[in-house]
Amino acid sequence: MKNLFCATVILLISFSSHAITELILDPSPQATSNTCQSYSIAFSLAQSGLWPETIESPKQLRALEQRVRTEINLVAKQDENKTPYHHDVWAKAVKRVSSNNLKLKRFYTESPNAYYKKIASITGMTSSEILSGPISALLVKAPIMTSVTTLENNDYADGHIITILGLTEDVPKNRSLASMNQNILALNSAVKSGAKTFNICSEDITSGDKKYSASLSLATNYKVKQWGAKYLLMWIEKN
Repeated sequence: MKNLFCATVILLISFSSHAITELILDPSPQATSNTCQSYSIAFSLAQSGLWPETIESPKQLRALEQRVRTEINLVAKQDENKTPYHHDVWAKAVKRVSSNNLKLKRFYTESPNAYYKKIASITGMTSSEILSGPISALLVKAPIMTSVTTLENNDYADGHIITILGLTEDVPKNRSLASMNQNILALNSAVKSGAKTFNICSEDITSGDKKYSASLSLATNYKVKQWGAKYLLMWIEKN
């Protein structure tokens, strides 16, 4: 049975339509200090299985991120009561960048159980610790996004959008979760770094590259941001 499982994983990797290896093994950080939303949305679009273009490299993801950011800024400018950080602005931007073919689905809940069950349902991944990060990324059904104020050794006072690719285990069925403490496989586009080495002459370098790095990691220490008393999850669906 173990050999059959391993063979199945190898076949899934070999024939996966998600060209995700470089995006996970050597990801670029978000373009600038305020673009975590557009980075996570772009990654989710690219890996949703619904995006019409192939995104195989960090450079291609950066280009899509910038397209999403342009739409976010345009939508925000159309309403003086909105900013690029309003959730409905992100939703409208997804419709615009996808020519109204896709939508940003938003889910709010006060329940830790409902929060983690939704992650398991959308990503289809509850064994990321066993399979390792890159393999889990290949097998995930679709990424899902959330906002955190802390992720491992990084604090984000105003909140920071990250992409979740799965859980390490199933949500308990015989008891309710009392707190937000399940391990998640998280792609963070803004890992803070005081010392980075990069080619200053590269035309691809932006302010985000100078300030951050990006990484996929198993997160055990994090705090999910709340709106009122509710937690937020977002993912891409057909419109």
